[in-house]
Amino acid sequence: MSEIAQGIHRLGSRYVNWYLLVTDAGIVVVDTGLPAHREQLPDLLRGMGRGMDDVRAVLLTHWHADHLGNANWIGAEAGVPVYVHEADAAIVRGEEKMHTPNFFPYLWRPTMVRYLASVVREGAARVKPVAGEVRTFGDGDVLDVPGGPRVVHVPGHTAGHCAFVLSDRGVVFAGDALATTDTLRWKGDPRLLPIQADRALALRSLDRLDEFDAPLLLTGHGEPWTRGVRAALQSARSAQ
Repeated sequence: MSEIAQGIHRLGSRYVNWYLLVTDAGIVVVDTGLPAHREQLPDLLRGMGRGMDDVRAVLLTHWHADHLGNANWIGAEAGVPVYVHEADAAIVRGEEKMHTPNFFPYLWRPTMVRYLASVVREGAARVKPVAGEVRTFGDGDVLDVPGGPRVVHVPGHTAGHCAFVLSDRGVVFAGDALATTDTLRWKGDPRLLPIQADRALALRSLDRLDEFDAPLLLTGHGEPWTRGVRAALQSARSAQ
């Protein structure tokens, strides 16, 4: 866990990232890690002299277990809504069953096996849908939560996958629209992850981020990228 920019903290594990956006108006959780990461949130809040009652919202980039992981618990514990794109909302609410992405073509890769073993140990199979309030958003919405993040719909990884842009802070939370390391190699420059619902659409969706040349890109997997969003997009495209 670390503060990677003013008011932005990174939580999770070697393989999975989630984030806090800390403002004077309250705290926003961006993605929620896996069940084994749960206590990281109250521990970090205590270290800042804050508590769960300072959390104002949970934002999900998409429904996958390593992002949805603690959303039900945080929403209930803090008494706040969970926000997700309308196309992923039915799975987050439990109205549609979560389906396991197709990892099988990549299981010959030791790095993929280690990644899957880690997320299973950290509770991916125990992730629950959100029983409390789920609010939906669409492309271009500016959310009425602290920090006022702008939604950019970047489908492909899932139908409702979104990034969140904080223009005033020079930050883009990209979720799994791209990763600064991937689960096949676990090294290298930004690229698409191997697991995609629609890989061609995921690649085209990167165009949606071209206008946001923020210096800091934060992803669901890998280290913070500090060389600007456009350089990350160029790297991801050239890796295809």
